[in-house]
Amino acid sequence: MIMYLSMKEKRSSREDESLACLLNLDGEIFPRDNGYWTKFEAWRVDPEPHVPHGVRYSLTLHDRYNRRVLGFDNAPAIRPARKGYAARKIAWDHLHKCEKISPYDYASASQLPEDFWREVERIMVGEMKGRNMAQKVLHIGIMPYQDYKKRSLAIARGEYRPRPNEPKIWFESVRSMAQVLSNENQLLLKTILERKPESLKELEAATGRSSSNLSRTLKTMARYGIVRIEKVRRNIRPVVEATDFTVQFGLYASSRREHGAGAVHT
Repeated sequence: MIMYLSMKEKRSSREDESLACLLNLDGEIFPRDNGYWTKFEAWRVDPEPHVPHGVRYSLTLHDRYNRRVLGFDNAPAIRPARKGYAARKIAWDHLHKCEKISPYDYASASQLPEDFWREVERIMVGEMKGRNMAQKVLHIGIMPYQDYKKRSLAIARGEYRPRPNEPKIWFESVRSMAQVLSNENQLLLKTILERKPESLKELEAATGRSSSNLSRTLKTMARYGIVRIEKVRRNIRPVVEATDFTVQFGLYASSRREHGAGAVHT
């Protein structure tokens, strides 16, 4: 006996198959090398007016601080901010972009991951562009006190002309430089770049460091041109001025012996 399926039955069969495939992703987590990570959650429920697809789902993207920056889910309900009849329509499927929530037009269980990954790619591309545009290099030099003193006097007398790529910031030793650019302080710079805190209080919450400690560190970094401190109303907002660093070891004394005392470098 040959049985023929109606178009409606065929669509229902395909949807059941795609739903089963989506359920296979439940519980999967994928951490990326850049610190971002994604998570899939999907489980079957009895179809109801507010869950007509018969599935609860949550597809999310989190940043390196575990904040959700993107999410597709279907709980709880929201009312779109529209006028007229549309304002009375309740949306059960949602798209979350940071703190912003908007209705999501759920098409099928197979289309849901496609929509999710498309938005993930947009966010990743935007992050890379932001990093590339924000890249600023600060040249740092290390030179003993006596050598730096001789260098500055030679420049003042016109006996020595600094090369264009020579540092403007100098430290007496690697140890003194490391006190400013320690691993902890480098992490602080990354936090400011990524979270863009509007106050020391926000930065304190993000780093776990006290406001007094942050204030001292930021003032030191500002002295070297690594950060800029802006006063906005009653708040202090740090802005990163340098994202990358090169370190040069000053050999001024030996260089002068090689080229002669009256040499001018260009």
